[in-house]
Amino acid sequence: MNVELQQPKTRSIATLIEENQFRKALDEAQQQWGPYRNWKEPNQLLTAIRIFNGLGLRRRALASRFWLWRKHKSDPAAVYHYVLGTFDRKGPLQALQKIKHFGLLESAPVALRAEWLALQAEIYAQYRDWETATALINQAIELDEQNPRVRMEQVYLAVGQDQYELARQLNTQLMERNHRPAIQYGAHLKTLQHDNAGAIDILQPHLMDIESVSLALQLYRLYYDEGNLEQAEQCVERAKSLLPVGEVSLDEGFSVAAPALLHC
Repeated sequence: MNVELQQPKTRSIATLIEENQFRKALDEAQQQWGPYRNWKEPNQLLTAIRIFNGLGLRRRALASRFWLWRKHKSDPAAVYHYVLGTFDRKGPLQALQKIKHFGLLESAPVALRAEWLALQAEIYAQYRDWETATALINQAIELDEQNPRVRMEQVYLAVGQDQYELARQLNTQLMERNHRPAIQYGAHLKTLQHDNAGAIDILQPHLMDIESVSLALQLYRLYYDEGNLEQAEQCVERAKSLLPVGEVSLDEGFSVAAPALLHC
């Protein structure tokens, strides 16, 4: 499986994803491959996961994870997404059992092995086993130091241990790389300080340049809480404009805008 989407046919899609242009990436992918509901190939399903995560449509991303597993069980990327989906749907115990079953994923590319270790760190953090979680995230960093998913997990672990200053420092580094989860989480960290204005300052510049339903609705909640209903309405309209064709409800986006679900 070509996890990084290096085929010439899909390079423009990958570029759009890296630029946080998730709705445009979806449109481009559907022009090339047809409706996303019909995608079956590994690179198509991996693309779907990245796009729907970026848009903040959690249920669609989750469905793509499990569809990837059903169709391509021998692939390490399918294993990773299956366990991540299990963690999301059924909690840490079942996810941990599956991790122990699958082992180290030694045949996986370096980036995926690092993310596999970071996932394990996240699961152990649910049990507040900080020693194991920290050891795992350090191994992941050694494998792939610049991997943003690994570095985001480092941020979450710092917050879990009440190391907020460290978390802010690490998260700021990722925000400087225009990493969408870090931008949204940076706003969340501001709200923990009861600084809604600071959270708005982080998100507002990205409302129109990051195509994300969850970002728009996160900003909506902040404006709504501050009584700024005109700006709140603009955020809702932006979110609606980013829904895939045929989608008419923002219910899923509203649920995914919750801070606990920002790290996709």
